[in-house]
Amino acid sequence: MTEGDADANGKNYRDVFITYSTDKGATWNSKMQNLTQYLGFNLEEIYANISPTSDGNLHINFSQSSIIGAYSADAAQGNPDALGPFDIVYMSVPKAAIINGTVGIKGDKNNVFNVISNYPNPFTGKTNITVNFNANTNAKLTVFNVMGQEVYNQTFDKVPAGLSNLEVNLSNIATGVYFYSLEANGFKSTGKMISE
Repeated sequence: MTEGDADANGKNYRDVFITYSTDKGATWNSKMQNLTQYLGFNLEEIYANISPTSDGNLHINFSQSSIIGAYSADAAQGNPDALGPFDIVYMSVPKAAIINGTVGIKGDKNNVFNVISNYPNPFTGKTNITVNFNANTNAKLTVFNVMGQEVYNQTFDKVPAGLSNLEVNLSNIATGVYFYSLEANGFKSTGKMISE
């Protein structure tokens, strides 16, 4: 389960994690790395398989769903709406990235901006996202519902360096839990907001 990636009922989505051993399993690295966190919010990755042979990469596949806990497309198997079929995803992960602890992490540190929070939160109609920009930049904001569907996007051109309050008018969305993603100069930050 991945904290911070939850549906409207507060149930967490699953991701695929990995650890490694350099001595054929006698000892294991204690740090678990999330292989699938960068794939986005509100996606559940389950039933991971790894190839028994590898080159410089590990070859992994898994099932992906936007629905928590409903893994069968058969109504008789506990999925009354017969949701599915679900995607099978293939992933090639460099062994060096696993050993270095950089799986799914951009090599450069985000020195462009820092999202402080959105307020009010919960909000009705409008909210402000407070961001500290280290340089003048363009930024794009995207808001997703709990099913991972985009419900809003806005581009902010020539945002000045310093503290900015990005006003977002979400008066046309239903009440519930939403996730936002702010992107600038190749970096991304995500957060959770609640519409009342």
